Amino acid sequence: MIVLIKETARFIKDNSKTPDSLCCAEALYGIINGSMSEATAISAISSKLLKKVWIYDNVPNCATAFVVTTIKLLRDILVAQHYWIAQDIADLLIAMPSKEKLSDRNAVFDFNAVSIRSFNQKYPFRIPEIVI
Repeated sequence: MIVLIKETARFIKDNSKTPDSLCCAEALYGIINGSMSEATAISAISSKLLKKVWIYDNVPNCATAFVVTTIKLLRDILVAQHYWIAQDIADLLIAMPSKEKLSDRNAVFDFNAVSIRSFNQKYPFRIPEIVI
């Protein structure tokens, strides 16, 4: 799932002003909250990214709050058409440590310190830190 999130975030960052970015954010959010089947969401994302994507694994528990909150916020920000904020949120998702690195305390600490805390200081939204 992390690979899918990162690929979709790259697309959203590069195409934030297009309706396709909102479609991708809606599909990611649909997977997370269960409002969209996995197959439907994957199909929607694949059609926008113009390549086949899959969900290889689940998001580890330590990153669940971060992923859910960030994707919901990304979708809401795109709906509000605040594209510069959407690009910063996409940067957070792109910079998220890989599944293997999520068990490395130093990598997670660095991500929290450099990415999440600076985002939380810049905007009035609060993204939860990854906790291990």
